[in-house]
Amino acid sequence: MVAEMSVSPSAMPAPRCTECGSPLAVRVLAEGVVTVGDLSVPFRRETDFVLCERCLATFRVEDVRDGLSRPV
Repeated sequence: MVAEMSVSPSAMPAPRCTECGSPLAVRVLAEGVVTVGDLSVPFRRETDFVLCERCLATFRVEDVRDGLSRPV
């Protein structure tokens, strides 16, 4: 499953936390993210968030998907 997602043409570079530099996800796709622990999480609504494992900074899914890692 994860291997298929990694070759997807819609995959974007792995985003990093702007607060501490840790990876927010392994992969960001139009339909969801692959977390650092290899869990595939689909986006369900525009109000979903991605949380940094290290510093707990919170980022809007829309921002991460658009390549803008700004904490809320």
